Amino acid sequence: MKKFNRVLAAAIAVPVAMGQVLAISSSAAVKPDAAQITADKLLYVNPESEIKDGKQVSDWNTRMAGYVKDVNGEYSVDAKSIVEGLSGTGKYTSLVKDIVSASANPTLTVKDGVFTVSGDADLSAYMVPQIQDKLNELGVDYTVDASILKVHYSFVVSTDLENSKEATVTGSITNDKNNTAYTVSAFDEYLNAVVADLSAQVQAAVPAADVAQFSKILGEAAANYSSYTELTKAIAAKSFEETSYANADAVVAAIVDFAAKNGFESAASKPKTVDGLVAAYGSYFDKGISAVNDVLTQSDANVKLSISAADVAAVLNEGTNFKASATNGAYDLTFEIPDAEQDAVKAYVAKQNPDKEFVSFDTVKEVEVTFATTGTVSFDVTRTVTYELKDKETTTTTTSDTNTTTTTTTSGSGETTTTTSGSGETTTTSGSGETTTTSGSGETTTTSGSGETTTTSGTGETTTTTSTDIIPMKDIESISVEVGEGVYFSDEKSFDASELIVSAVATLKDGTTKDLDASYFGFLQTPADVYTAPYYKGAVDIYYVGDADKTALEDKPTVAVAMKGDTQLDGDVDMDDAFDTLQYYSSSAAGKTVTFTDGSDELLEKLAFYVSDVDTESKAGKKTEDAEISMDDAFNILQYVSYRAAGKDVAWSDVISK
Repeated sequence: MKKFNRVLAAAIAVPVAMGQVLAISSSAAVKPDAAQITADKLLYVNPESEIKDGKQVSDWNTRMAGYVKDVNGEYSVDAKSIVEGLSGTGKYTSLVKDIVSASANPTLTVKDGVFTVSGDADLSAYMVPQIQDKLNELGVDYTVDASILKVHYSFVVSTDLENSKEATVTGSITNDKNNTAYTVSAFDEYLNAVVADLSAQVQAAVPAADVAQFSKILGEAAANYSSYTELTKAIAAKSFEETSYANADAVVAAIVDFAAKNGFESAASKPKTVDGLVAAYGSYFDKGISAVNDVLTQSDANVKLSISAADVAAVLNEGTNFKASATNGAYDLTFEIPDAEQDAVKAYVAKQNPDKEFVSFDTVKEVEVTFATTGTVSFDVTRTVTYELKDKETTTTTTSDTNTTTTTTTSGSGETTTTTSGSGETTTTSGSGETTTTSGSGETTTTSGSGETTTTSGTGETTTTTSTDIIPMKDIESISVEVGEGVYFSDEKSFDASELIVSAVATLKDGTTKDLDASYFGFLQTPADVYTAPYYKGAVDIYYVGDADKTALEDKPTVAVAMKGDTQLDGDVDMDDAFDTLQYYSSSAAGKTVTFTDGSDELLEKLAFYVSDVDTESKAGKKTEDAEISMDDAFNILQYVSYRAAGKDVAWSDVISK
């Protein structure tokens, strides 16, 4: 939707959405849309993640692990679509294709992150018909035993996404004749065994004089597989130091040239650009993704891969500073991509350093893909953050008119002094929250952060007033707080202590205790302060209002903050949020138990409900007597999106009917 012309978007948004309203609400069996795994989500690095040694690391694997846990089971799989895109005339490539094509019953079993594709295949069509035809020509009454070509195969991909970004691929073929298992790395041994077995049969079945007639069939097969095996091993053994390339096309061209120079003659005719590869093989990639999505549809994981060959090409074409290397069959490719979260990272660093300002700031996001012929593959995304800070400079602002001159000075420590000439009044606010006002008459009033007020008159008389409700921190031994959790919109100006403070007790230095209600506590941040896209979930600092230094207590409430209307919690309010809200309402109205998220995190589910309930704003994160998700919420989100797509800067109050 974002790529549409804004005027066009505004023109079609409302009628399209109303059509969706009628279609979806009329169906009692609508399932919420599957979560979309996009290229952007795989490349996302949380801008508020820990910066360690100047780097932030992606957590894509742990995010994906939440989906994988729901895939456990056994499924039918369209293996033919997955391997259809394999190109080349190499015998290994042909073997894989032939095995899958000859397989009538491929199944996928998933258990705890281990994916196993297995089945049975009859490979006798590889060479047995040629031998049998030759035997018939000679009049030899012998039927070739093809049991060595009847195999059971098993290919295993093992992952531990909770703890790793690497997958290990293994596989084996077991034939019916001698029940011997051959691993992927020893396929040449299996093929040699096939040739030896068929050769022995021929020698035993035909006169010695006629054996030579079969040598060409068997010899060519053996030679082809042997030569390809040796060539593949030779290529894998080659190493080269890290080489830099300006862009992805240069990498593709280098790979094609390298293969062509090292024995893969057919490589010379392959495309030498990313777009050329997509044009030639992109449809196969997309069919493979479709086959995987078929499996996901069969499972309980409400997730879908939304990654196309065009998406991969777009990422590669945006990439710069490509580097490739190879060592003992291990290949490594790294490249840099634009950092979509750079501004959010800068805001995060600024929050961590409130008394500093930037001299310089930059981020670089890098993608790394590694593959080893031993069967391991990994994918990672990291962000390098570099910046220089300095203390905030003192600023002085002077405003004058005919009668008065006002001078405001802010120091790096946060102290602000305002002097107004003409009236003679000076007000100083320190970083600790203490305010001192001196009037022209000489009277000085000082209010501390603990609530104590001291007034000194021009004659020298001093009066001190202390609030009876607030006990100064100097008289308190400890404060114990039971904290809660809550949800907030990203533009809210304050947290609600009555929601986040369940109970509190102060133990005084004289040994007595005092119960404290929520009014005794304040917050060092606001929802607007902590929010960065796509959402914030974490602790916020609280302080006791009788503490002039506003020192954060050890007990910290947990909050979740997102943009109002951002049902998908992806950092943006768009038409998909309106549709998801509508589907939630429709399914709920049909009596179904539904969730906005995968349900694994109660606070995030509560947050998604809260930001979707744009009119009645359920703080409970669920349907209550005076708040619920309705069709109005979906329509209000849709209106908000439509107006903004048309270039109109609207507030929620402009679209929500009261």
